[in-house]
Amino acid sequence: MGKKHFLMGGSLVPLGLDTHIPMNEWEKSFEQMQRMGLNSFRMFISWSRVERKEGILDFSQPDYAFSLAEKYKLNVLVNVGGLFNNVQGYTAPAWLFHKYNLSKHISNPLQNTQYNNPDMQICSDDPVYKEKAFDFIRTTVNRYKDHPMLESWSVWNEPHGNPCYCACTLEKFRVWLKKKYNNNLDLLNEKWGALFPVDFPSWEEVRPIYVPGNVPRNQVMAMDFLTFCKENYIHTFNEICALVHELDPDHTTTFNMQGIHGCDMSDFHVKTAGISAYYEYFRDPRTVYMWTNLYMRSARVGLSPEEKVRIIETDSGPRPDNNERPGCQKHNGVCDWSMVAMGAEQILAWIYRTRLDGGHSLQSQLCDFYGDDTPRLEEFAARAKIIRENESLILSSHPFPGEIGIWWDVSMHLYGMVGRHFSPVEIPFVSHDNAMMAALDCGYQAEFINDKMVLSGEINRFKSILVPFRPYMTQMLADKLREYVKNGGLLIAESQFALKDEYFCQTWKPTPGGLSDVFGVDVHDMLLFNKDKDFIRLANGEKFSAYRYRMVMSPEADTEILAEFSDGAPAITGHKYGKGKAILIGALVTTEYTPSSPLRQFLADEWKSHGIVPFCQPAGAEDVGIYPVTEDGKHISMLYVINYSEETRTVSLEADEKLLQKNSFRDIVGKEEYILPCKVTLAPLQNLILAATG
Repeated sequence: MGKKHFLMGGSLVPLGLDTHIPMNEWEKSFEQMQRMGLNSFRMFISWSRVERKEGILDFSQPDYAFSLAEKYKLNVLVNVGGLFNNVQGYTAPAWLFHKYNLSKHISNPLQNTQYNNPDMQICSDDPVYKEKAFDFIRTTVNRYKDHPMLESWSVWNEPHGNPCYCACTLEKFRVWLKKKYNNNLDLLNEKWGALFPVDFPSWEEVRPIYVPGNVPRNQVMAMDFLTFCKENYIHTFNEICALVHELDPDHTTTFNMQGIHGCDMSDFHVKTAGISAYYEYFRDPRTVYMWTNLYMRSARVGLSPEEKVRIIETDSGPRPDNNERPGCQKHNGVCDWSMVAMGAEQILAWIYRTRLDGGHSLQSQLCDFYGDDTPRLEEFAARAKIIRENESLILSSHPFPGEIGIWWDVSMHLYGMVGRHFSPVEIPFVSHDNAMMAALDCGYQAEFINDKMVLSGEINRFKSILVPFRPYMTQMLADKLREYVKNGGLLIAESQFALKDEYFCQTWKPTPGGLSDVFGVDVHDMLLFNKDKDFIRLANGEKFSAYRYRMVMSPEADTEILAEFSDGAPAITGHKYGKGKAILIGALVTTEYTPSSPLRQFLADEWKSHGIVPFCQPAGAEDVGIYPVTEDGKHISMLYVINYSEETRTVSLEADEKLLQKNSFRDIVGKEEYILPCKVTLAPLQNLILAATG
């Protein structure tokens, strides 16, 4: 396959939605990409456009795009599979609706299903539809797999699994339920009957509860169906992966996940994971800093530090509609460099040339309306030039493994929906976000971890685990946490922690989660935290607030009281168990976290007392990101220092001496030399990309 390159470019033509630029304009854009030093582009091959009439396939547009790619030496990423909720393209060819009696996607079982809109969705579980869609994917892969400019296949654009209530899906759901409940219908009736008796006489009668915008009261039924929908679309996704790998084992497969909180990338059987990463709105610098970290660190769940991530869609230009996407290349620059620092190997902007009609026409593109150069295109190309000049070092370096694990599984999103934890504050997401930022603010490498990593024992490589809002806990997970602390780990959890099991039932004695002996605390009640008069007071007298939930805790004699509520009741406790320690924060504090909160110093002190040394820590600049990366897994090979602020910032660059095989660094952007430790002053939105020298 030859030398590996960092891929920079954008999505061009043909596209999967809306009318794109006419073919007589295509070559101008391909020549421009080559002239600008870009080396790749993404295109879509959609069944509904290629086979407008059954049996008559017109590949003239992708054929022409491939010929131009070869002429101008541009690598091609082809979206060959699904788009959003459909297994191939945005929608199936219209003739399928009229000629075949296929199962239509039913999002509401109460609606009239005899509609026939032009963009009607066929259910992905319909076997005839799937067979014909896979035949088209097979034809497409065979047609282009040997083309010299083909770089990779994108299996699915922003996949998701919307609930469907058609007969095909319900049959698959029953098969899934039989496996989960060990073919025991009585057990299913028992678990589903917590709210009111549910006595299905046979498996053929079992049907899911309708899950509209307002979450139903029968939580177990809803959770089962939503979990099935997630696993079902991932199964279909992996069927497409297997087909592409069988036909073309030599090329990379990828995809672009959107809405990646807690998703396990290893569930998707592509060779290289990818994401859509949009900056979206004008935001304060702190939020931009959070955004880049949360997207990239979420994208790495299930991956090793050495594995790369592809940015298959990201901002390109202004979008002055109600999305208010700014299109500022300096803002895009700090985001692009952040993604490179955290393991990106490709950045494709959305979009290179505008579409002609639809809601996205004249919106968000690198070029101007007529395809001519713009300052944002020139700046993007200049960034690409620097990256490509240093691509060997960039691609061979990777993030250090995390010392702190932030435990947040994708199941918490579903539990949050069903458990009604999304109003008025999206508690699961906010707690997830702020827990990660607290660890970064304290100067630590942090990773998101999920249930699979807990159950496999992979959590043992983390010196500490921080558990934001996690009310639901299985016994197997609790057993692994017990083992983790016993073997020397530092476990920090906050309210509500392990108060219910996976079936939404109260965890009976002892609470939390059968781990009272680990925490040295029994939780026996829950009160409302009144933000107007309540607070948490640390031993040093500093105070901070919490949100909504306050647990009533009775500590054991050997449990340390680390903080109290305003009425003197225990608020934070610490307890040694085996070789480790368990800390229980009796209120929901991550949702209220800010860098100035005393919670930050509390966490930093606990981590340091446990022997965890920070990597690099900015001095008083919470909108500056510092990202050390390594080639050998032991020493810093590069140090990315990124000022997300539109104001000048000065920070100290320090690192553990063991990490500095070389303490001399050179900025690959500005060419200046630096000796660590040192202080640096960063201009607004400046990217300081330091490579070890000497």
